[in-house]
Amino acid sequence: MRKTNFAVLNPSVSSNGKIEKALVKKWDIDGVICRQSGGRNELLWHRICISMNIKLWLLKRPCELKHINSIDNYETLIKRLKSINME
Repeated sequence: MRKTNFAVLNPSVSSNGKIEKALVKKWDIDGVICRQSGGRNELLWHRICISMNIKLWLLKRPCELKHINSIDNYETLIKRLKSINME
């Protein structure tokens, strides 16, 4: 079984991607999950993932429906992701 780790990183406004690229390389990250916002952070992650040949998954905020259990903070996201079998 492959060990899976999660790192939560929110690039700063002044970020040019150097820190993010260094962490991707140091931790041998092979995929990034990013909110599909159309904003600066999404663009930064697109550039990083393309340049480093890693996967990028974009999360789109669902429409507000009563039957959708949405996640609105990092802690809840991490708990949910840890509960999922990623094999």
